[in-house]
Amino acid sequence: MESITVEIVVNAAPENVWKAWTTPENVIQWNSPSSDWHSPVVEIDLREQGEFLFRMGAKDGREGFDHAGIYDKIIPHQFIEYTTREGRKSKIVFTSTGKGTKVSETFEPDRSVPLDMQRDFVQAVLENFKNHVEGR
Repeated sequence: MESITVEIVVNAAPENVWKAWTTPENVIQWNSPSSDWHSPVVEIDLREQGEFLFRMGAKDGREGFDHAGIYDKIIPHQFIEYTTREGRKSKIVFTSTGKGTKVSETFEPDRSVPLDMQRDFVQAVLENFKNHVEGR
């Protein structure tokens, strides 16, 4: 299956980037592509075979979805691999750049949604993540 990769460099140490990515109180603050969306429910059991659930949706309630699955592999501050409930695989790599941390997310797309829409959605979420970590 074809995959999509998006990435961003965050001006913060890998430990800070990791914490923002893996703790529900942080994820709730950044996990949306725009100000009219949010993630009102975030559950994370950060261990191999642990489950996660991110409920994402429009603030007006018109649309939304659950992003949920099981963590397959975790290397703290470096790597997360998971499988969604639908069976799609994702990998997130955290790499120290000397000036910050590069976050690279590669995922198998949902075949029912245009690829460019998925890429743009995830890239916008990463931009929100960067802004959250950098305190913008």
